[in-house]
Amino acid sequence: MPIAVRALKLGLFYVVACACRGQSQAGPAIRSDAVQLPPAEVHAFLEQICPGHTSASGCAVCPADTAFAPPSSTQTWELKTIILGHFRSPSSEDALVTGADCEPHVKGMSGSFLFSKEQSSWRKVRYEGGVNAWDCKKLTGSDGRDRLVCAAGDMHQGFIDEFVYLLDPGRDPSTIDPMDDTARGDMFFDVGDSLRGCVELEDGSVLSGSIAGVTFTPLPEKHLVRIVVAARLGQAAVPKIVREKGCAAGLRRHLRIATVARRYEFVFDGAKITPAPNNPPMNYRSAIAPRTSYSTTK
Repeated sequence: MPIAVRALKLGLFYVVACACRGQSQAGPAIRSDAVQLPPAEVHAFLEQICPGHTSASGCAVCPADTAFAPPSSTQTWELKTIILGHFRSPSSEDALVTGADCEPHVKGMSGSFLFSKEQSSWRKVRYEGGVNAWDCKKLTGSDGRDRLVCAAGDMHQGFIDEFVYLLDPGRDPSTIDPMDDTARGDMFFDVGDSLRGCVELEDGSVLSGSIAGVTFTPLPEKHLVRIVVAARLGQAAVPKIVREKGCAAGLRRHLRIATVARRYEFVFDGAKITPAPNNPPMNYRSAIAPRTSYSTTK
């Protein structure tokens, strides 16, 4: 389901206001293709993003393009990644510069600036709030343009969601159908976890799920890439007295849900991602956790 469409139905990445850290990155699930540029080159990008307000970590104020630009906020913008590629055309030299903390939770608190090189200088093309490209692998499409497969996560009222999605940074936003917006990412895999947030589901069970890693293998056919997502999943019915005692003491430390290793396979065909027909059970894009058992510790 396209992420923006899912946002209308569920709230983007399960987001509502909560007393928790909103953005919960999947971290090492994907080894990022972000580049490490010399400080002078990074500064050149930042001077276009927040002229006169650059800092060691990004921008001392939220850039004018962002939702929290002054005077609406006094927050700062943290530079997360710079990914180079041919996003707009097979011959263009582009850069996707992603930062955090200047967008609302409904946009994942993240956003990205797209730059293109003209002769020897970088030109800012546009900014899109909600585009998260922190942990991404670059894949070349059948049209010669680069796409990104990214991993990220979020927390909503203690329920943690980790997901993997296809991102097309070079797609012109003016060509996008607002009812089918995949510019911010087309999610193709998702796991949930309620154990880490000390939350039980409606049926009283507790869910444990995480993405262990994502691997990429080029196939013989041109532009085809096999994507394998490794996950661990389990869901156990836990008596109310055990849940309440565990939460009071710190559920994660005192309650363990047995998990089972699962392997999910997908194929990138140069434009879209298709799941393998023999994958473990999924509810649309969400992995279904097997029923397991629980154990407690003192």
